[in-house]
Amino acid sequence: MFLIALKKEQQNYKPIPVIRKVDAGIIQKNFLSRKQDIEDFLIFNSIVIGLLWLSIVVPPLIDGTVIPLQVEHYTTLIVQALDLGILLPAAFISGILIIRKTPLGYLIAPIYFVFLALLMTALTSKILAMKIFAYNVIPAIFIIPAFNLITIVCTIIIFKNIKENATTQYK
Repeated sequence: MFLIALKKEQQNYKPIPVIRKVDAGIIQKNFLSRKQDIEDFLIFNSIVIGLLWLSIVVPPLIDGTVIPLQVEHYTTLIVQALDLGILLPAAFISGILIIRKTPLGYLIAPIYFVFLALLMTALTSKILAMKIFAYNVIPAIFIIPAFNLITIVCTIIIFKNIKENATTQYK
């Protein structure tokens, strides 16, 4: 029964033509230049934020309490889980791909930077709200807003280094 329902569900999916037309090689050619600092930041950011979140998650595992104090009444640290499980590895891989000058890196990096700028802005707001309610926000109060500003600057730099007529190829 489950397999029949799964097959029926799969038949409802249709390919998205615009995304299928994207040629990562053309995207790579539309970059005016590559900025080493931007590539390095993707890797540096993923490592530093990963270490920051691990500093919350690992100590309770070592001392045997298992559940960090930051969990409070929640069941999990969702920000840390998503970052450590999905987003930080994606940033690291994106940084490696663009350093290697692969077309996929040129496709993923700008998208990831826009996402990261939005995410860091939301996280900065969360940290400021936590500070207002007298939570301990050290060292995140220094790291996250600084990375937020760097991410916004990197996003601007990336989009300024894309040729202006790059989007006309897909119309």
